[in-house]
Amino acid sequence: MKKVFLISPSLQRDVQVRGIDNSYGLGLGYLHSVIELAGYDIKTISYNNVDELYSIKEVLAHLLKFCPDYLL
Repeated sequence: MKKVFLISPSLQRDVQVRGIDNSYGLGLGYLHSVIELAGYDIKTISYNNVDELYSIKEVLAHLLKFCPDYLL
């Protein structure tokens, strides 16, 4: 089964709110569902309210662990 990693990265440094928001946009949810229904193993992560430098380290860790075939 092909693996897909869908990510919404943080686009700002020094964010005012700290901590990972455990929800993500409705659009990401729709994309996740359609890709999953198409038969892919998918992982979706959103880094809302997370400092850009922190999210870069986290993304790299997830990429190395999940080893996706596609990155969106």
